[in-house]
Amino acid sequence: MKFRPCISSPWRYRNRSVNDGIEPFCRNARSSLTRLEVRRGKMQFEAGSLTGKMMAGAALVAAVTAVSPAYAGYYDTLPEEARRNIQDYLVWTGHYDAPIDGSIGPQTVAAIRAWQEDNGYGSDGVLAVGEAEAMGEAARSAYKTAQFTIGTDGDAGLTYGLPYSLVSVVGENEWNGLNFADPEKTLRISSFRIADMSTEKVETFSEHVFEDVPGFETSAVRFENGVLTIRGGDSTEILRMDAKLFGDQLRGIFVWMDRDLVGQNGHLLAAMTNSLDLAPVETPSLFASSPSNEDGMRAISLPNAPSDGEFPNGSGTGFVVDTNGSILTNAHVVAGCGRVEVTGLGEAQVMLEDDSLDLALLKVNGARELKAATLSSDEPMLGEDVFAFGYPLPQALGSELGFSRGSVSSMVGLRSEPTQFRMTASVQPGNSGGPLVDEEGRVIGMVTAKLDAMAVANATGDIPQSMNFAIRSSVLRDWLKAQNITFEATDRHDEYKRASAVAKDAADYTHQVVCYEE
Repeated sequence: MKFRPCISSPWRYRNRSVNDGIEPFCRNARSSLTRLEVRRGKMQFEAGSLTGKMMAGAALVAAVTAVSPAYAGYYDTLPEEARRNIQDYLVWTGHYDAPIDGSIGPQTVAAIRAWQEDNGYGSDGVLAVGEAEAMGEAARSAYKTAQFTIGTDGDAGLTYGLPYSLVSVVGENEWNGLNFADPEKTLRISSFRIADMSTEKVETFSEHVFEDVPGFETSAVRFENGVLTIRGGDSTEILRMDAKLFGDQLRGIFVWMDRDLVGQNGHLLAAMTNSLDLAPVETPSLFASSPSNEDGMRAISLPNAPSDGEFPNGSGTGFVVDTNGSILTNAHVVAGCGRVEVTGLGEAQVMLEDDSLDLALLKVNGARELKAATLSSDEPMLGEDVFAFGYPLPQALGSELGFSRGSVSSMVGLRSEPTQFRMTASVQPGNSGGPLVDEEGRVIGMVTAKLDAMAVANATGDIPQSMNFAIRSSVLRDWLKAQNITFEATDRHDEYKRASAVAKDAADYTHQVVCYEE
């Protein structure tokens, strides 16, 4: 979706136009603004036409690509468990060989892009709902095929996972651990527990442990925060050693794999490494001697597609402005929608779109009496506290109302836009069209956009903080009056409510707006 050009009248009814003589109000310098609706289950950042220049110091902000690489902001909003599950999936699809730590950085995103490209999804680095499901299905299949079992090795004082489809226990070894191998000895695993170690001794150990192995070459050695990793091999085998210093004991595993197996089973190396953890030393060993068929991989908690197979094209937020079912939202939230649904209320008709002001009026089919928001009759005050309500990142956070707090930080929008103001309440894709509420519970604005921090950073080297924008309530009131919509508005009385009371009221009139394709 791109910003629509200005039309002869700023207001357009479906199937008919209205010419009221008002000149269109075009905004043509939004190239660095991020629209906050969600499209096709991904965070997509839509850039406007670049006909103006936004100055940040002495630098120009360049145009933003259609899908921003601001994946970091997206993944940071996911629960840690979901981030870890994504990395776990990538391990089992063979695209990720690094710690499963829940930190989605460049290495993880590169793995996501590689998986997307290998599976025909493009390579934007942002997982859509369907992509995550496909990745999870492939990962769980590989997990079950390997009959991967995580057990406790009481000799070595460790827990780790083993692919029981390939290996079985061979016996104990001289390093207080166990040996495992496949029948052809093409995959060999040994656990160990070495006593009387210290940081200095581990460093010496890591330098000399393989020096007497013929043809062995070390490719990487790292000892940090008590964790030792060694990578290397010879012409026929590769080796991975992972260990942890616990007190005066170094506990870990060696894994040797024939190079011919790496292409098919290399993902098992990363899986075993990430499963390694400390456990009590017990005799006899408690390591599982038979495979478990239990699916040890959990799905990422993302909303499913509707049961009829129709998948939403995007979503945003709206709020009720009268008791007859009229809902106000951003025009860009419903642009190009063949069908609009208001979660919890049912299907809605788009009665009016104003592209120049980025406003749209919806009418819920078969409307019942609804609780409506109260608009502010006053202008926002610089520095006053505000609350943003909406449905951010539904593919990650679900369809629950979100709440964030901030303040009015400027009385104008980007490039001194008079119909908007700037605020610091946190907003994400999915917040578009949501109400911005003051401490008296009145709607003082509508969330509409945020400055794309990465676009500004790429152009200026500086990362802007909390540069978010809302449409003024005075603009909303004037626009609703022109449509003969009856609404409630009150003056400021300096009678402040608790944030929880404001949120309780907002939950009654704030709704998710879901767009389906034409």
